Amino acid sequence: MRYDNRFIFENPMNTSNTTKTQFGKYLIIGLVNFFVDFSILNLLIFSFGLGNGFFSYALFRSLSVLIATLNSFYWNKSWVFRKPNTTRGVPVELLLFFLVAVVGIGINVVLSTSFFFLFETIFPFLEKTIHANMGAVCGIAIAAFWNFFGYKYVVFKE
Repeated sequence: MRYDNRFIFENPMNTSNTTKTQFGKYLIIGLVNFFVDFSILNLLIFSFGLGNGFFSYALFRSLSVLIATLNSFYWNKSWVFRKPNTTRGVPVELLLFFLVAVVGIGINVVLSTSFFFLFETIFPFLEKTIHANMGAVCGIAIAAFWNFFGYKYVVFKE
């Protein structure tokens, strides 16, 4: 493998499949998914409230992460890892993607919810919606690494 010292975003249309380029593209798609995820999460919170906190928040996070994951599959397959046609076929890739994503969703929801309650304890003077969003940021950041390497080495491996 040749070392490529160009800045990662120098040419967004570059078809290079180096891990560095893929990770840069993955971060861009992650940013898009972040907005999809947070838009849906906050729409649910503002539409239905947090109720008793734990169960409604965990349910809302699960739904918002699931929708963002479907968006993620499309963009990771077609742009990040550039695997439009494979011998495995889309159904198998989608199944593997969801298996990796389900573990990532579990990591995300458990950590987001844990951080939500941690922030609620540490910062009781802030609103619950701020705790909810701070928790989500922590869960997303940690789960993102699991997902990237799972997608790269299991789902879209070369």
